[in-house]
Amino acid sequence: MEKPLRDPTPVHLTPDGARLPTVAVLVGCYNQGAFVEEALHSVAAQTYPEFTCVVVDDCSTDDSARRIQACLAGMDDDRFRFVRQDRNRGQMETMLAGLDASESVFVAFLDADDAWDPEFLEYHIRAHLDPAGAAALSCSYMAVVDEQSRIIAGGQSNFRAGDPRRHGPPERLLAVVDDDPALVFVNRGATGWIWSTTSAMVFRRDALDAVRPENGGAIRISADAYLAPAAHIVGGTVRLEKRLGRYRIHRDNGWAHGRLLGAGQPMGGVDAERDKMVRRLLVARLCAAADRLEPYLPKHELRGILVAHLGWREIIEFADAEPVVKQFVGAWITPMRRLALRLSALMPRFAWRARIKKWLS
Repeated sequence: MEKPLRDPTPVHLTPDGARLPTVAVLVGCYNQGAFVEEALHSVAAQTYPEFTCVVVDDCSTDDSARRIQACLAGMDDDRFRFVRQDRNRGQMETMLAGLDASESVFVAFLDADDAWDPEFLEYHIRAHLDPAGAAALSCSYMAVVDEQSRIIAGGQSNFRAGDPRRHGPPERLLAVVDDDPALVFVNRGATGWIWSTTSAMVFRRDALDAVRPENGGAIRISADAYLAPAAHIVGGTVRLEKRLGRYRIHRDNGWAHGRLLGAGQPMGGVDAERDKMVRRLLVARLCAAADRLEPYLPKHELRGILVAHLGWREIIEFADAEPVVKQFVGAWITPMRRLALRLSALMPRFAWRARIKKWLS
């Protein structure tokens, strides 16, 4: 393994003399030669000084590698480093390769076809350091652009739809900071998709280390569908209600083949089988790590979160097939709960089914 990249920039201090935390920016690229230079220049333009950048090419078959190397040579910035995979490994393995080649307190992933506003890192680190709360990851808005970088939407509908201030019980929120931007700290027990996309997230490295998948190769696409919920479960989320980057729709973007028709338009999604696989990998990983997470996340709380994440039926099915899951949640799967699940399937969806689940929860 190559020696991890260390931050060569001078140490910067806050006004009270404290050192600023370092950020590892990890740019993953596969056949994004047409856009990767814009992504790299957006990293170089960051107003936050304490970052290093590892650019990982996942054995692209286009001219991505050449463009990356030429771009970095032209910038002549020793904060940047290029790594090329020996073979195509998929999105998660590419992200983990960048993680292993860096050292930092915080980690930001940028897809090579997206780009950041200059203040992206500055605002995200300010959110992580806000005295109102702490979180495993932060997430902000992204504008939507086309292949020519023309803006076609001011924000992503999935981020707006996941705003926990609009729906759900009040206990989902830990704190709301009325600032510019507004910060919304979301309880780690809150379920549902409350984020936008990979390029709009900044993680605490310790949280990533705690939840990184055992088999990253199984998640070749949609890595954020694993990393965001997993990190959120162990440490919660802070949402920045501000647009700080650009998410690109183009012909090779697996998340955005549809047209933007207006309100309620989804930004894409994974098929049901892939979603089920990713969620099960997440549950199995956290079940296996439960003992190590105990000082930070009590087992009874983790168990409740995982049951809510998969749902009653699926957690029981998965536990019956996966020993590590059965060992962790087996005590919860009582004969009465199995019976209630069978009964609820025979009843109207909106009536007795909910009552039975509430009675046994």
